[in-house]
Formats: sequence, structure tokens, C-alpha cells
Amino acid sequence: MTNATDFCTALLDRAHVALVAGDAFGAPGYVRLSFAASMESLVQGLDAIEKFLIGS
Repeated sequence: MTNATDFCTALLDRAHVALVAGDAFGAPGYVRLSFAASMESLVQGLDAIEKFLIGS
């Protein structure tokens, strides 16, 4: 992975978690996530991101 878009695509494909590349908001190299979900969903998503990062 060489940029935030590649990271977001890989995360969605492998961990089924959607983030938005910061490029869309003028912040290349960063990502955005939404907190508009239940606490349970947020914890599950963060756990999936952690597993993805450890496995990468």
C-alpha cells in the first residue's frame, strides 16, 4: 500500500470496514471514519482494524 486510498480499499476488502481516504478532505495520507454507529459496531470495527493492521 502506498497511499490512504489503497489502505481504505484493502481494509474494506479484507476486514469489511469502510473508511474514507483523507484526500477527499484535503488531507492526503490520512483517513476518516464515522462515529455514526452504535458503540458495539464501533468496537467491532476497531477490533477488525486492529486485526487487519497486525496481519499486514
